Amino acid sequence: MKVIGIKHLLKRGHSLATYTNKFERAMEDGSFFLGGIDLAVGPDYGLYFYDKNNKIDFSKVDKAVEFFKSLSSFYSNTTIIPGTMPFTEGNKLFHVAPVFINGKLDDMFCKESDCGESKMAKKNGFEYGKGDSSENYMVINGRKVAIEICSDYGKQRVPEGVFLETILAYDNLGGFSVRANNDNFSRYGLVCNSVKRLGDKDASKVFPVDCGEFNLDKNPRQRIVHPYIESKDYCGFVLI
Repeated sequence: MKVIGIKHLLKRGHSLATYTNKFERAMEDGSFFLGGIDLAVGPDYGLYFYDKNNKIDFSKVDKAVEFFKSLSSFYSNTTIIPGTMPFTEGNKLFHVAPVFINGKLDDMFCKESDCGESKMAKKNGFEYGKGDSSENYMVINGRKVAIEICSDYGKQRVPEGVFLETILAYDNLGGFSVRANNDNFSRYGLVCNSVKRLGDKDASKVFPVDCGEFNLDKNPRQRIVHPYIESKDYCGFVLI
């Protein structure tokens, strides 16, 4: 599986143009150097934009959706999950990871846990709508991929047989880890994080995108997966 993760730290500035330009470059480079992309992902809150009153600017969210419909139409063989965005239905505001395939908004995975989402919903005149994280997985080119939105990670039930856990994070502790309750099958973990993680102040410790493998047949069982291609805007991995 060929996967692209977008490097984007929200605290260093976030605009629709900046974000979409990163995706355009990543898709173009990844298609050339990797010979195609199966999955392209962005971090948590990648499709959130705000007005001068610090409320959600839904018009910009709509523009982002149209952009990714167009991008996925051009790269019709790629599943694009460009982070998370707000989605409203009635008086409910959901925190969702949209899935774009072949020019369409094909699906949306809803966050289940509440780590400030209810407060954000109230500020914008809504109630927070929780999803069911156990449903947040899909099959991409014959391989099962789990989508975990920030604090759902560690609580979400990941079905056995998942090839890749994709974690969309806004978390200074964000990462992929294996514990006693999820160490019974091999898989990869890809993290896209939109804030700098705690730790050494050395710039080399800033990891907006990283990937790991847990493999029961190898020693050590857990290892870092290095990018096949990398720039200041993205990392590309070949997972076999």
